[in-house]
Amino acid sequence: MTICELCSMLAPRAGAVKLSVGSAIPLDADICACYVLLENLQAVVVELLAGAVATGIDPIRKEQQMPSTQEVGERLKAVRKKREMTLKQVAEGAGMSPTHISEIERGKTSPTVGALRKIAAALEKDTAYFVEERPLPKISVVKKESREAVLLPGVGDTFITAKALTQGIPAGRVTVVLIEQDEGGSMKLEKHPGEEALLMISGEAKAKVGDDEFVVRNGDCLHYSARLDRSIAFTGKGRNKALWVKVVPGAIKW
Repeated sequence: MTICELCSMLAPRAGAVKLSVGSAIPLDADICACYVLLENLQAVVVELLAGAVATGIDPIRKEQQMPSTQEVGERLKAVRKKREMTLKQVAEGAGMSPTHISEIERGKTSPTVGALRKIAAALEKDTAYFVEERPLPKISVVKKESREAVLLPGVGDTFITAKALTQGIPAGRVTVVLIEQDEGGSMKLEKHPGEEALLMISGEAKAKVGDDEFVVRNGDCLHYSARLDRSIAFTGKGRNKALWVKVVPGAIKW
């Protein structure tokens, strides 16, 4: 089987996208299936690098969706208009042509990760703002009855169910979740350039951070660098309850 035949089989299953004008992937249109598959892969990379999925260790919200090319363009245009900037001014700041900026704003083409970062910088806006699932308020309140269920990475292919206490603000850096886990549940976290904290409300947890091991009980709080290898096992009898906080580096640009 050739690589093109393989692409023909995989592209439809990947949620094929239409060929976009001015794509950053320089492929001959004759090998359409390969082109479509790589366009899908490019979209995934945009999600990973631009912050939508971030480093892969963020809580996974159920039914999470990315904004469409049209929605990204509309957000870019809205910010440009609010800052009273012309297409030419944004283009000069981003090192791109006004025509290309216009095509992105009108949803005619999808920006690459690099292009989106340059445009965001020209607009003095955080890149993540343009690829967040939905526009977020600058001040967020989460009512007890409205807490959203999220999934935290467990050991192997397992997940731990938790409740989000923060729904996010534009380009926000803090995530707080409430974990209620029976004895035996474990979290295996990947490294990222930030920090985390675990506050035990009730029950007990055994945490390994780097080469050190800790027992965290009622009222104890563990704070550590997320650059280290980390795993947390909930060992208290019955229901264990804890707050898990994640902070990633960077300054918010509004």
